[in-house]
Amino acid sequence: MVSVVALAIHNDEKSWPIDSIMVFTALSVSSTLRYPFLMPPIAVKSTSGDRD
Repeated sequence: MVSVVALAIHNDEKSWPIDSIMVFTALSVSSTLRYPFLMPPIAVKSTSGDRD
């Protein structure tokens, strides 16, 4: 979802069309940035589960 919004904003601000290189790069970067936001809740949940 974030990738689609980022591409839409980029396309709105720039006059040239979006090509496959731009789409692949945006999807790769958003996938890479998703991992650090996904892991802390899992780590907190697993460490709090050990205390029971």
